[in-house]
Amino acid sequence: MAAPHRRSKRLDTAGALSIMQKNNRIVKSRSERGVALISVLCLLLTAGAMIGAAVALSQLNTFGIASAVEMQQSRYVAEGAAARIQFFLAADIASNGDRSLGETDYESEEYERLLADNVEHVIDYYGIPVRFRISDTVSGMELSNATAQNRMKNTEEASGDWETTVSEFFDKYGDYVDTDDNTSSSGMESGEYDAEDLHPLPRNAAMQYREEIWYIPGARRIFRPDRDGRLSTVRLIIDGVDSSAANPSVFTADKLLLRTWGSFTSDEADEVLKALKQWRMDRKLLSDQLDGEFISQLKQYFSWSESGIYTIDILSAAPEGRSSARLSCSILKPEVNPAEITNYLDFFFY
Repeated sequence: MAAPHRRSKRLDTAGALSIMQKNNRIVKSRSERGVALISVLCLLLTAGAMIGAAVALSQLNTFGIASAVEMQQSRYVAEGAAARIQFFLAADIASNGDRSLGETDYESEEYERLLADNVEHVIDYYGIPVRFRISDTVSGMELSNATAQNRMKNTEEASGDWETTVSEFFDKYGDYVDTDDNTSSSGMESGEYDAEDLHPLPRNAAMQYREEIWYIPGARRIFRPDRDGRLSTVRLIIDGVDSSAANPSVFTADKLLLRTWGSFTSDEADEVLKALKQWRMDRKLLSDQLDGEFISQLKQYFSWSESGIYTIDILSAAPEGRSSARLSCSILKPEVNPAEITNYLDFFFY
């Protein structure tokens, strides 16, 4: 009876080993399937992230292209609208002998008047609303005018060193435009410009464009760019036109011009600027906003009439909410039937 018992134990041991091996194979197979599943999931996750990035990049490029297309379209619209505005302006000049600025009651006019008073207008250009203003190009300060230089030097400033800063600038300005190499007390000639690596300055001749003023060291301490990056405080240089003796237009005056040329205090200048803004946006007469003393002072130092040179500023040339370029151009008095192509004195987008 002992032999069968031992055989049974051997058979049981072999069976157990077989079962264990089988279980190991099952566990290994399941483990391999788990690893494969994780790998596939990782691959899917990576592929999903790549597809998402591609979609996002595609949308970004689409938005960028759409914005560029809108901007380019607005440039064409602005240029076309500027040409149409010139015709409307010429028609207004030919039809209306009264060109009084700052006193026009627009609500009583049968047709929209176009004057160089910086009032905001809107025209429909093939279904696109175009906002624009017309101002007098003879605006800003004429730096070659000795009166302007003296008024700038004598402007009272809280810093206390204003007169010195302005005097030093005009010394440099004089050396920049004169034809000799003699250096004034605080001026600069070619040697000083070379030392500051500003060769081939100075010009040693009359300036050809007003932004050239910024080449002169110290100019930025006095003259600041406007919101469009332009040096609007200084008068535009127009070849063949001498406007050095003319007063600047009141409707484009900024704070520096009011403080220097107009002899207003800082607080008074702020009050005038507020009134000018109301005039531009809401056409509220300056005489209804400012005291008679202020009006008299403005009429004494600033021009309230048209010089015959006009600047058209296109403020928006796209549907509301769309990207839009801005355009500024200056022209001589336009004619209803021009004999030749318009001669632009100033033309640029920004």
